[in-house]
Amino acid sequence: MPWRTAPQLARAGSAYNQLVQRASAALGLAMLTALSTAQQAQLMSDRGGLLTPADSAAVGLARSGFAGAYGMYSGLQNDVLTQAYSDVFLVGGIASLVGMVLAFFLPAQASVRTAP
Repeated sequence: MPWRTAPQLARAGSAYNQLVQRASAALGLAMLTALSTAQQAQLMSDRGGLLTPADSAAVGLARSGFAGAYGMYSGLQNDVLTQAYSDVFLVGGIASLVGMVLAFFLPAQASVRTAP
């Protein structure tokens, strides 16, 4: 049986509906931002750990001073940000795909019962 709001409560139902939509959107955005931040921290740590003093590129950048190190850091940061956002879009795409599959199992029309 579908849930219906009484006419005198329609305004309250609409406000509640909007409140739930805004709160769920904010929580979803917060979860995706937390995932992106965690991915960025992990990827930066992993890629930074790959640089060793024996690495010829690292030695060359150390000799060139701040400008060389900043250029490498900026490039690394862009790569990490791109990969983190790619992971977030992948999670969002999978969630959307699961939602589409589940939508096929919804009933086509709600049955309305009439009182005898």
